[in-house]
Amino acid sequence: MPLQAAPVVPAATPATAATNAASAVAPAAVSSITATNVEKMDLPVPVGEPIKGIKIPQYDEHGKLTMNLIADTALKLDERQVEFTNLKIQFSDKEEKEIVVEIPHSILDLETKILSANTKTVIRR
Repeated sequence: MPLQAAPVVPAATPATAATNAASAVAPAAVSSITATNVEKMDLPVPVGEPIKGIKIPQYDEHGKLTMNLIADTALKLDERQVEFTNLKIQFSDKEEKEIVVEIPHSILDLETKILSANTKTVIRR
């Protein structure tokens, strides 16, 4: 599933940064990344219990791997929100070039698939 970047204030969007540079760092600002084709994401994490070393693959409707979420820890805050530490997101752009996004602290809304962060984010291609 392709990702689409929401505005980053005051820096460039993750999509722009990934397009314009092989490696970019977004300053500490509120940013978010959303996945298209929104349907609730299932995450096998119990509420209130931190899970260490988690890897969450995402597949499209044809069974093709579209994205990997890898985190040092995941903590489900409630049935809708999951907090990640040292999250790494791996996906490919339209030319099948790998893009890696590294975020020290973020929160994922499982229903909307919006990932929000207010820490420095590294985007590499």
